[in-house]
Parts: sequence; structure tokens; C-alpha cells
Amino acid sequence: MSSPESGEAKACADTKTQEFTSAPQPTEAASNFSATASIAHAILARMKPFLSEQYIEVEARLCDLGAHPPPLTANSVSAPHLLNGSCRGIQVGVSAEDFHRMRDFLEAEEKLSLQHTKTEDVITRDGRYTYAIAEDGAETFVGCIKKKRLCNVEVRVPGSRYDIRLSVSTEEPRKKQDAPAVKPQGFVRQKSRWTATEGTYEYALTRVGGPADEKTTFEVEIEGVHADAQKGVTVAWLEELMSRLLKMARLEGNTGLPRNAVPLNQRKQRR
Repeated sequence: MSSPESGEAKACADTKTQEFTSAPQPTEAASNFSATASIAHAILARMKPFLSEQYIEVEARLCDLGAHPPPLTANSVSAPHLLNGSCRGIQVGVSAEDFHRMRDFLEAEEKLSLQHTKTEDVITRDGRYTYAIAEDGAETFVGCIKKKRLCNVEVRVPGSRYDIRLSVSTEEPRKKQDAPAVKPQGFVRQKSRWTATEGTYEYALTRVGGPADEKTTFEVEIEGVHADAQKGVTVAWLEELMSRLLKMARLEGNTGLPRNAVPLNQRKQRR
């Protein structure tokens, strides 16, 4: 069943997609700083037209953008760089092994206290109904939102097992937030999520499965925590966001997604 929140399945560019490159990089440390600063400006330029909308959500997640087309210059071989469009074969998520590695990294190295929750989403034409699941299996209605994807920005990370997709969406709460008398019918996604907030960055590591899913998937993302996205999403904020994601994308021992993982545009479920 196709979800109404189908922004992630927008038409994508073909394999001739051009890539933006950054300036020459004299050292690895300078490479990371310069490339991150360079792409942060470009990312903000793409996002800015949408940040004035109400109920804005800005998030970035790890993914695999598929086959790497030849870079335009030798300098782009090692530096993260933006794609001019989207990749047709994108796979959002990480491997189960890397998911646990990243979770351990956040707790042991970044000293974050991760909170664990279980929820169930029921996705209908009216919106996404979310229920919190207690340890005894009891369900509590949380609310209903209508999510609409406005913009995707994809960043190639050469030399890493993972790339990065940044997204701007609206998450509009439905006017009536009382629990439905009867649980709605729709596409079901069961989530087991570990979250931690540090300043204006919320880490979310989610194991996703459901009755209609072919298999469990693992998602790693960071969401912005902003009262006003227009003021909060700045070049400096995006640089820090990219830095935090690159740490996880480049962890030693990362294996990457399995070769037989299902491409995003072939999946029936939507977030």
C-alpha cells in the first residue's frame, strides 16, 4: 500500500546526475572542515525557500546513494559533495551490525543517555496515527500528523560506507487529537527507537518492522530541535549537523548495507 506521505519517492534524476565539488583539500583534517563548510552553504541555499513554512521538520539520515558516478574533478574524490538532484537507487538506513555499533558509539564515546520507546504508526490517507506501546503491550494514542516532504538534499561521502540525505518536511498535527473510538486501518509500522537530545540536535536510531514489512530495517538520523527553523537552521548549525553524522558514517568497522537491500523507491512502506 502506498502511504500518503510519499515525498521520499519523488521523481529522481538519472545516472548522469551531476555532482557539486568542493575546493582542493591539503590535509585530511582540513578536508573535513573545508568540505563541511562548503556544502553547508549549498545545503542551506536549497533548504531556505521552505523554512518559512509552518510545522517544519529538518532531519538528516544515513543512507546509501548507490553507484558512484565519476567525479567532475580529482578534488571531489575524497571530499563530501552535493548531488544535483536525487539518486534512483537510494537505500535509506544502515545494516543491523552498524546500527548497534553507532548506538554503542553514542553511549560510550559521545556520552549520550539514550531513551528507549516503542510505538506503532498507522498510516492512512488522513495522516499518521501514532500509538505508544507499553512493556505489557498496552497502547496509548499519542496523536496524528500529516507529513509532507518539501525538499531532499543528498550528500555523497566518498570513502565511507554511508552517504547522507537531508530533508525538509512539514508535520502538521490534525485538528482533532482525541483518540479515535476505533483504531484506524492503514499501513502499520512498528518502531523500537533510541533517542537522545543534545542542544538543538536529536539523535534517533530506529528499528522498524511491521506485519506487512518484508524485513526489519534500521534507520539512523538526527532531527533539528527548533522553535523557529528560519532562525535556527544556519550554516553553522548545518556544519555541526554534518559533522555529527559523518562521525557515525565513518566509524571504523562499518560494513554498509547488504547488497540485497531493497531500494527505497521499490518499498511499499513510507515513514
